[in-house]
Amino acid sequence: MNGSARALALLFLCATCLAQPDSHTQARMTQAEMFGFHGPIHTQSLQSREMAKDPRSEPKLYIRPVHTSWMVFNSSGQLAEEGDIGPAGNRVVVHRTYDESGQEVDTEIVGDKETKHIHTARTVGPSGTTETKTYDDGKVFSTIVGSRNEKGDGGESRTFDGYGTVISHSRGRRDEASQTSEVWGPNDKFVSHVERRYGPNRDLIEVSRYDESGKLVSDLSFSKGRLTSFWQDPACNCTNGAAFNLGDTSMFYKTEKDGKLYKEIQHHKGRRTNHELDDQELRDESDRLLERIEYSYVRDAHGNWTKRTTSVMDPQSGAMVEIRQEERELTYF
Repeated sequence: MNGSARALALLFLCATCLAQPDSHTQARMTQAEMFGFHGPIHTQSLQSREMAKDPRSEPKLYIRPVHTSWMVFNSSGQLAEEGDIGPAGNRVVVHRTYDESGQEVDTEIVGDKETKHIHTARTVGPSGTTETKTYDDGKVFSTIVGSRNEKGDGGESRTFDGYGTVISHSRGRRDEASQTSEVWGPNDKFVSHVERRYGPNRDLIEVSRYDESGKLVSDLSFSKGRLTSFWQDPACNCTNGAAFNLGDTSMFYKTEKDGKLYKEIQHHKGRRTNHELDDQELRDESDRLLERIEYSYVRDAHGNWTKRTTSVMDPQSGAMVEIRQEERELTYF
């Protein structure tokens, strides 16, 4: 796969994930809604210009990007086409086809020099075993085999490359009080073992990470979405994290390999997802403000923005600096 096709590989994966149901979402959302659109959206065309240099030298808080410059949705709210300009200036367009259940089955990636065809075939066995094969121009690119245990509270998944070699293996279990997940990579190399524990109201109260021997190496404790304590073995060379949707606010906690903890706060008043933000902040474990990004919008009659201005806090002066402006043209069914 050359640069043109590779430039949109992540877009294929992203939209594939968007097609999957979220077990924590009360009502099934369309892909257009997941991207933050309102009304019968059909197309988006985006133009962006830089207004000033980002005053941060080594930012940890990243500006929320627009997915791609060109997007086309069908009347069901599914992403049918998207396009962008790659890092080398190459143009890439992706066309998507879905089956009756809303699952993506065919993807065509058109670059300046080549066109790739990706087909996804899913089968379900009599015991609930699932197999998902992805074909790249007719050749098997990957196979994912999943199974559930007899109780239905857990299962396993294995991913194979085109040659039939296992490249990842995961195992998980969930009940009313906890959720456990274990992951191994190529050659059965240990990757992670994480356990999440829940309170009587199904709210997350603890995230524990263990090493390959089962030893606890990192632990985060919470009450009503707020961190109450954390600990991490300085020698674990690991990270840990948790995310909370608190209505108009999304909260993310993450430890880094050096043991430091950071908290990201995202505000998105009146919006079901955090795809479109009003502002976001990064704070350290003592709640000291490290970074801040603000977004201001001009909106159309449907409530979708047609102009977005992004401002970043200057770490030296504390002043907000406008660094980017984006305008997009929208059409509707």
